[in-house]
Amino acid sequence: MADTVFDPRCLRLLTLLKQQEAARAEELVTRCINERSPEWVYLSLLLPAVFLTGEMFVAGDMDQPQMTHNIGEIRRLMALAQAALPRRPRLNRRIFASFMPGDIQSIGFVAISHWLDRDGWDVIQPWPVPKEPELVQQILNSNAHAIALSCSLPRHVVSARRIIRALKDAGLTTPIWLGGLPINVVPGLFERTGADHTARDIAGFTRELATRFHYETATPAWCKSFGET
Repeated sequence: MADTVFDPRCLRLLTLLKQQEAARAEELVTRCINERSPEWVYLSLLLPAVFLTGEMFVAGDMDQPQMTHNIGEIRRLMALAQAALPRRPRLNRRIFASFMPGDIQSIGFVAISHWLDRDGWDVIQPWPVPKEPELVQQILNSNAHAIALSCSLPRHVVSARRIIRALKDAGLTTPIWLGGLPINVVPGLFERTGADHTARDIAGFTRELATRFHYETATPAWCKSFGET
C-alpha cells in the first residue's frame, strides 16, 4: 500500500486519534458523512485508517497501546457511518461469517460484514465465537448461502482446516471463503485448508459474491484482506 494515495482527511483523522482528540475526530467523520456520503466515509476514510494503523504498528511507528486506542476509536466511528449507510433491499441471502475459536476479533472482518449487510446480505456472525464442534453445528444449521471464515493468528490455521474438513464430511456444499493474515502471507497455505476460495482481497471477495448472486456492489480495489488487522 506504499504507492496508494490516501485522502488527506484520512491522515488528519489518524493525527486526531494519536492526539486522543476523540470529539474532533467524531466531528470530522460526521462532517464528511454530511458533505460526502456514509459510503465514502466508510470506504475512503475509516477502512484506510484501519489499514494505515496496522501498517504503522508493523513498521514500528506506533506502539501497542496507541494501536489499540486507534482501533477502538475507529470501531466507534464505524458505528456512526454504518448507521447512516443506506441499506439496499434484502437479497434473501445469508452469509455465515466467523473468526476461528479463540481468534482475535478483527476490525477488518467486522467492516466487511457491515458492507455485506449494506449490500443486502443477512450476515450471521457469532460473537463470542464458540468452540469448534458448536461452530461447525451452527454453520450447518444456518442454511447460509455462503461461508466466510477468518484466521487472524497462524496457530488457528489448523483449527480452520479441522472446521472445513468437518463441514465437508457432513456433506456441506456451500462455498467456503477463507482469509486472514497467515492465509495471505504463506504461499500454498490456503490450498491446504480445503477451503473453496481465498478471501485474500476484499474487492475480489465482494465481486465474486456479487457475480455469483447477481447483484451490484462497490468496494475500492486497494482494499486488502478482511481479518488482517
